[in-house]
Amino acid sequence: MECITRTALGSFEETVGRLKELIVARGLTLFAVIEHDVAAATAGLKMRPCKVMVFGSPEAGAPVMIASPLAALDLPLKLLVWQDASGKTRVSHHVVSELQHRHGLIGEQAAPLHALEELACAVTGTGGGAAFECRDGQGPGSRAKRPGSAATTSEMVDGGLPRSRRMSEVTRS
Repeated sequence: MECITRTALGSFEETVGRLKELIVARGLTLFAVIEHDVAAATAGLKMRPCKVMVFGSPEAGAPVMIASPLAALDLPLKLLVWQDASGKTRVSHHVVSELQHRHGLIGEQAAPLHALEELACAVTGTGGGAAFECRDGQGPGSRAKRPGSAATTSEMVDGGLPRSRRMSEVTRS
């Protein structure tokens, strides 16, 4: 599964706060904030800030799931806000066209999925050109490069360290 990652201009906390405000302002419901960093700390692990914002609207999501019941595995929508090794705040989400294709959605059926791109662009103040892709579900550790992007995810996030090196950097507090 591919994803798009954008760089936010503000701090991690500012980005999370702005995203919460944008979700509510667009009439969507913020169902949950999954605090992976907090959960890691309870397990005695140190993790950079990392939260998944789970949001949506029954009025928008239910028709998608009626058209394709398996879309319920991808709904409600999710945006990942995380901090990379250099301290930059990133916002990531699945590629909307891939979600649309996976669930066989056509035309207006897929319209609710575009909230991912719209919110990610709004909270980061970016457009498509400031984003890069990560492939195969590898998220921030991917080495995929999007045409026109400045660098691969690996270069931007981890200074080019191979995945095995990053995994060895997990530390206990």
